[in-house]
Amino acid sequence: MGNFPFTARSAAGSRVQASGRSWEEDVERLLKHAHTIGVCTWWRTPDPMRKIEALPKGHFVCVPTGKGPPDFVVLYGGQAVACEAKQTSQPRWNFSDLRVHQADGLDDWEAHGGHGAILLRLQGQALVVPWARLCEAWRAWSRLSTLAPRGTASLSIEDALALGVEFDACGRWLERVAVIR
Repeated sequence: MGNFPFTARSAAGSRVQASGRSWEEDVERLLKHAHTIGVCTWWRTPDPMRKIEALPKGHFVCVPTGKGPPDFVVLYGGQAVACEAKQTSQPRWNFSDLRVHQADGLDDWEAHGGHGAILLRLQGQALVVPWARLCEAWRAWSRLSTLAPRGTASLSIEDALALGVEFDACGRWLERVAVIR
């Protein structure tokens, strides 16, 4: 393995990834609680990886082999919900934080009868935005952003609550997401 140059940009990317991992760990904790009280079952979906080297104590060096599936799959009352976890400390969550392959994955999930959702931590508040309510606006922004530099389409806490609900450990959010089409 070669040395990789460390830049301010890679440092910023590392901080964003660490912050995202922290939110994903919080989501896991909340989903574990919902599972414990019998509300749902769920899976964390790992990115596709290929093992390239074995290390001591059962560790491995792996490389990504493709773009990953949604972060979580939750089964609630016979309904499957694919979830992307997104986080920002900024006053607004930018549409550009959702990658095209992630939006495509949520679209595919819904096309086959499931539900999609963005699990959003925005300035410390945990929110759920159903993909069925965000998709059209995100797609319109995405089409326009391919014609010009990336715009500033985004959601505030108020916007997210107008589209969705608060994310809670008791699974009440699932009741809302699993009925939206």
